[in-house]
Amino acid sequence: FFRPIGDACRNPKEVILALRDFEPDILKAPPTVMIELARAAEKLQCGKLPTPGYIISYGESFTATERKIIKDAFGSDPYDHYGLEEVGVIGADCEEHNGVHINEESYIVEILDEEGAAVAPQAPGRVIVTYFYNYVMPFIRYDTGDRGVLIQDRCPCGLNSPRLRVNGWRGSFFAIGRKKTHSAEFAAILRKFSGEIFRYQIVKTGADRLTIRVIPTKNFTEGVSKKIKEEFYRKFSFEPEITMVDTLPLTARGKAVVFVDETKYDY
Repeated sequence: FFRPIGDACRNPKEVILALRDFEPDILKAPPTVMIELARAAEKLQCGKLPTPGYIISYGESFTATERKIIKDAFGSDPYDHYGLEEVGVIGADCEEHNGVHINEESYIVEILDEEGAAVAPQAPGRVIVTYFYNYVMPFIRYDTGDRGVLIQDRCPCGLNSPRLRVNGWRGSFFAIGRKKTHSAEFAAILRKFSGEIFRYQIVKTGADRLTIRVIPTKNFTEGVSKKIKEEFYRKFSFEPEITMVDTLPLTARGKAVVFVDETKYDY
């Protein structure tokens, strides 16, 4: 049973009803799509969502808040899969949900700095992958474009394979006033508020202006907005504008559009 991502965006009620009729054993979708279906089911009063035996992410990783929302909505514990279209599934997480276990029989994963040197143990850097089994077009030390950390200590689940914690796409630099800041630094602050924010989008809306568009949870208050502004001012010496929205755009593949520079489209 396959439904295009666009169907979930254009007609979520029809997709929800089709899922209920089909009763899937496995549900596989980007986390943001699952979140939007859960929100739509509540808003449109579609009744209880199906309970798959296994829920798998692709394209994005679950935040702790997203995991709880999806588990509450679908009744199953969601699991992260990390992979690329070019090379397949590199790893999957276990019930501990603390990094994905790398499929060592098929991949070598390295974490390198911007100059191509190996980082210190447990330090973040660029995720570089070598895939063993493509004999036509080998991928050797392939730069995934993601940032992550290798966790070397043994997982409580008992598996010995190293784990990879992916921190997301490396993103780009935003110039606010005279200062350039990497988008990942903005995201690091907002991750602290995952219990109060469903989804967010960071938008450069002027030469010295940054706007954060927020889909709030019921826990979001003016106090949370104030704390976010204070955190930004403490670290970056400016306060962003924060606006509440009901929805945020997804890509054609169902991924969230997190960083946008709207000044590029000024005429």
